[in-house]
Amino acid sequence: GLERALEANRRLRDLQHDDGLPVEQADEAKLQGGEILMALGRHKEARASLNALLDRKEAAPALVQRARLHLARSWAAEPDWEKAASCYQLALADRRAPLPAPALIHYSLG
Repeated sequence: GLERALEANRRLRDLQHDDGLPVEQADEAKLQGGEILMALGRHKEARASLNALLDRKEAAPALVQRARLHLARSWAAEPDWEKAASCYQLALADRRAPLPAPALIHYSLG
């Protein structure tokens, strides 16, 4: 199941732009890798994958928003509420892409 999906995702993430992988597809793979790792409960590894996406300043705003929301959820699961709140606030402040269910983010912030 998820372990096989993670392995396939890792192979995709290991490809480089020089290997013909478009940067947009690499960004999607980083996000999906974070999502799979979150589903496996491996939050620290998920944050590494998600942060790799956020480190690329040219990443698509919609992917950035999704990565921030996953980061917030991963910190909340630890629980590190301060870091989770910071990620949620960054997502709310970034108006480049719409957020899914912003009311839930406000609810999570209290």
